[in-house]
Amino acid sequence: MLTRSASILLLSASLLFGTTVASQIPRALTLGKPAAELTGTFTVISALRELTDGRVIVTDSRDQLVQLADFKTQTLTKIGRDGSGPGEFKSAGRLRALINDTTLMEDFANARFLVINPDGKAGATRIQNQGPFPNGASIGLDEGGVNYLTARSSAAKDPDDPRRLIRFDPRTKHADTITIMLRPSGVVSGASSLGGGLLKYSTNLPYAPEDVAAVARDGRVAVARAENYHVEWFTRDGQKIVGPVVKYASIEITSAERRAFLENQVRPGSITVQSNSAAASARVIPPTTAADRALFSAEMYDDRGMTWPARKPPFVANAVSIDGGGRAWVLRTTAFTVPTLTYDVFDAAAKVVLSVTLPPKTKVVGFGSKTLYLAFTDEDDLMHLHRYATPQ
Repeated sequence: MLTRSASILLLSASLLFGTTVASQIPRALTLGKPAAELTGTFTVISALRELTDGRVIVTDSRDQLVQLADFKTQTLTKIGRDGSGPGEFKSAGRLRALINDTTLMEDFANARFLVINPDGKAGATRIQNQGPFPNGASIGLDEGGVNYLTARSSAAKDPDDPRRLIRFDPRTKHADTITIMLRPSGVVSGASSLGGGLLKYSTNLPYAPEDVAAVARDGRVAVARAENYHVEWFTRDGQKIVGPVVKYASIEITSAERRAFLENQVRPGSITVQSNSAAASARVIPPTTAADRALFSAEMYDDRGMTWPARKPPFVANAVSIDGGGRAWVLRTTAFTVPTLTYDVFDAAAKVVLSVTLPPKTKVVGFGSKTLYLAFTDEDDLMHLHRYATPQ
């Protein structure tokens, strides 16, 4: 039998433990109606950058359009034109925010950036400078133009060599390794045409766990670790902030999950080939007849040569983004039957403080200083741009 003093101690310990556990549970939030909607539509919203006055630069990778969207006037103004000269581009890619509302747009086909001036008009072009890492994969630039990229340690491209996260300043030519990134060994990815205007994106290692990263405008880097799911921050002055492990319910990869994954890998699109002369890029139309769909249905579900893990990792590639307040948003994996997306939001101490569930048929496409932008896909597969106040 417990004494009165022992009972009090046990109760105190229980209350203390309960408080500690509760403090680790992030606040859950489901977004409702947007604060503003743009009446114009897009085929695919691939990147977004908000300017100081509230206007938004939007790229559409399928229509190869760059436009300036104004929520106040409900207008869309085209930026730049097709070509390889000044103020021109061949492919509408990712947007990189520099200081004073200057924006760089990645033009993959021309192997360069298009400069978008603070007034929202196309300007000069810049060569993509990755210094001694020409085959590295850039994850972004900070507002000063410093490049953050991933590259293998070995010049021989040994697939077993670790992948480094590198900070490279094109002005000083200085490069330093921030951390080592987990990436599955021997991964091979690509895309092929199925006919009827569809592409099949493929990988030999679907759902293989890997680390992902994103860079904030001030140069801080957030790395989400797949092993013992947590986030780490790396600052410009060399500090490393490691957050606690986040518990999650892993999802079994059943035959239904595999089928859903393969279906999602087939999307309308075209292949852009980069070369020294020109880029091959064609607008394609999704199949609409049963005969067209029969051409690719068998290949759609062919997973020969693919190695599946038993369970999904907590997140997949390109899952991290940074909001206007410098917090890291990590898109979580869910069962294929779940109709909504959910993000874990990590603060500057690398602690998850918020769990945000989006409305159905929406996804995050960008952030402003105090705003969140979602793309809503309608029944005609057209995207609508919605603006929210960033959840706090």
